[in-house]
Amino acid sequence: KLIQSLLDKVFYRRSYQYRKTLLSISQELSRERNLENLSRSLLDLIANALDLSQIALYLPEEDDPRTFVPFSTRGEFPVAPQPIRLPEDVAAELRENRPLNLYAFPERRESLETLRSPGFEHLLALAVEDKPVGGLAMGRKSDATFLTSEDWELLTTISSPVALAIENARLYNQASLRARELERLKDYSENIIESLTVGVAVLDQTGLVIGWNRVLEEIFGRKKPEVIGDSLLRALGPANHSALFPPDSQQEYHLLSETPLDMPGGGKRIFDIAKTPLLDNRLTPYGTILVFEDITDKIRLQQQLVTSEKLASIGLLSAGVA
Repeated sequence: KLIQSLLDKVFYRRSYQYRKTLLSISQELSRERNLENLSRSLLDLIANALDLSQIALYLPEEDDPRTFVPFSTRGEFPVAPQPIRLPEDVAAELRENRPLNLYAFPERRESLETLRSPGFEHLLALAVEDKPVGGLAMGRKSDATFLTSEDWELLTTISSPVALAIENARLYNQASLRARELERLKDYSENIIESLTVGVAVLDQTGLVIGWNRVLEEIFGRKKPEVIGDSLLRALGPANHSALFPPDSQQEYHLLSETPLDMPGGGKRIFDIAKTPLLDNRLTPYGTILVFEDITDKIRLQQQLVTSEKLASIGLLSAGVA
């Protein structure tokens, strides 16, 4: 293998370098999922393999696929690369995944000047199923010579896998951003529920507990990890469950006023309990939200007030009789 490698280097130097570049790019495409890291590595590999003085990766804007913005660059530029809106005929060539010579459009000289002024002379289309996902803008080689036919053979060979890798990395980054946003919204919602002064339990369609805030932990003496994934029947007990879901109103969502529930330490406390459906974005119910408000002290104060009013009335009556 060593002798064969040396022979390839000496007698088939161009072919050896060609295969080595393809192998390096293939390894990079299979390893990297971060779009920024992927683009920098690709530009370094291609620039070193072809000895390019300037190279840049342009990506289309989300809302305007004809407008391309420089995402990653390598080399020294007389003018910093700027976003460019490609003419329709040039964009059509890109959609067909063709390598473009920017001098092939003399009638578009002014519109392509933004792309040519940094020193770019060629644009390699990167497309996935006729959808442009980017373009590699390239200048001349370091010795001021143009790209050879072998160089273009290498570029056209790697264009499809590079385009697919860039699209996958872009989708992966978008999915990661959405996942982080969903996680942030989930934490935000949970923080709100935990900050409430009323007890909140969330059930899925099968009646299993998927939400249980700190107030319910204090009321029923059951920690959140103990009840998550368990049924509300086992979490609260048969008597309390029957009070929450009486047979005659099993499917109804309404307010249960002054409902007595058994406490773990004995005795009863009185609650106002609101039952509402948990809806998705299409307003389809996929669970139930239970809100427990402890009104035991409120009821006790009301009873004391009624007793005081009765005593006051008796006092007035006695004073009147006297």
